[in-house]
This record gives sequence, structure tokens and C-alpha cells, in this order.
Amino acid sequence: MGVLKNFRDKTVLITGAAGGIGQKLARSFLDEGASLILVDQNEEGLLKLEKDLDGGSRVRVYVMDLTDPAELGRLVEELDGMPLHILINNAGLAPGGSFEEMELDQIRKVLRVNLEAAVSITHKLLPILKANAPSHVVNVASAAGLFAPGGMVAYAASKFGMVGFSEALRAELRSARVGVSAVCPAFVDTDIVLNSFDQGDDLSPEEKQRMYRLDEMVKSGAMAPDKVVRAVIKVIKRDQAQVVLGAPYRLAIVLRFFFPGLMGRLNRRNFEKLKSKGLV
Repeated sequence: MGVLKNFRDKTVLITGAAGGIGQKLARSFLDEGASLILVDQNEEGLLKLEKDLDGGSRVRVYVMDLTDPAELGRLVEELDGMPLHILINNAGLAPGGSFEEMELDQIRKVLRVNLEAAVSITHKLLPILKANAPSHVVNVASAAGLFAPGGMVAYAASKFGMVGFSEALRAELRSARVGVSAVCPAFVDTDIVLNSFDQGDDLSPEEKQRMYRLDEMVKSGAMAPDKVVRAVIKVIKRDQAQVVLGAPYRLAIVLRFFFPGLMGRLNRRNFEKLKSKGLV
């Protein structure tokens, strides 16, 4: 199958573009000569990014909620007849917290944003991607999609789904010259934890404190977003199925398969440690 070796005059759609990894991806693809379609529900952040990129007609932004079928439908209608070569499903939430204590609506929201929205937009845009082949879909998953730490049940479930979705879809689309890749980083230095809580959420002082402490823990020793961006570029140009970023998580994933009992004990111990610190 054909492989996208460069991005000049290609069109890239990035979800979750307003912050963190999304911003860095936008700049990198623009620098490599691509045109951008940037999607996020954070209007202020998205418009600021559009201004900072200063890409003129090569940058189009869409403020929308990807979990809303009507809004997704309008986006697909607007893109009909336009070229699209790369879709990057990057939008995500990571609130953390034990399964028992999370509200069911919050769990559903994580699954909708992290998995259902990615599946939906890929399904809707697949005809356009096939018409512009060779093309590529990159799903920004997580190392937690291969090794599920306690305290991240909803997040891990969504990312395991993303990894499985990527693997199966890659097999199906091979003959259509549409590549599919899953990028699975460990913790990344972004505001994903803070952004996982709506500004209007009625959080108690204790819940807010836990949120900020969890954010601090995630960012401690986290990799820079640029490392994820380089991985995304590489998996497209090499048409790789999957890449895992973060040596400790790569080791944990290997141990999970070969020594599941040991990893189960370590996972439980780590969860109890987080619980004792009030982080979950």
C-alpha cells in the first residue's frame, strides 16, 4: 500500500486541538506543509491557536462537541468534497478516581469523549479518507490502553477500546490504502486532568484539592508533548501499527503478559498507595 512520506499539500484533521498534544501537532504539521482542520469545544483556546499559527487559509477551525451527533453531522457536511488525508483522534479526558466513587455520568462522559467520539468521526470520515488514499488514521491512545492501573478504570477502559479499535480497523482498511496506528504514551505534561472537569462542576474543596494533587502527580516526571508529536509523525511515515512511549510502561506491559499474577499484585499495591494519599 502507499505510505504518506511527507505532508506537503496534505490535509490533516486534529481533534482536541486547542491544548497540549493537539497544539503541538498542529504546529508540526503546518511546518511540514500541511493544511489543518482543527476541532475542539474549547472556543477560546481554539481561536487563540488559530491566531498563533498564523496559517491563513491553510488553517480552518471548528468549535464543536464531538459527542453530539448533530454537530458531528454538520462537520461532515462541511467537509464533503474537501480533501482529507490524515485524521488524528486526540481528544480525551482523564479525571482519575476509583470506579466505585465516580458518578456514572462521569464514567459515561469519559467513554463518550475518549472512545465513542473517535469511532464516530472515523466512521463518518472514512469515505473521504478512502477517496484520498493513501491516507492515515492515528488514534492517540495510552499505555493505560495496554496496562490498566487501578484508579483509572474509566480511562483505561476507553483506551483499551481505542487500541482494539485501531488494531481491528487496520486489518480491515489495508487493501483500501488507509493506514491505522495507535500511539500509546505514558503520562504526558498536559492539563488533561484539569480539563477533565467542567468549569461548572460543583466540586467540594476536598475534590478540588484532589484534582490539583492528581494533576501534580501526573505531570511529575511526565514526558513532553513534543515526544508524542514525533511518535505520531513517525507512525504515519513508517505506517506502524502501534508505538508505546515510556520505558516503565513498556516493561509493565511485557510483565502483564508473561507474569500476570505479579503485575496484579503490583497494581493492587499501587492503587492502595494512591488511595492512602487521597489521590483516588
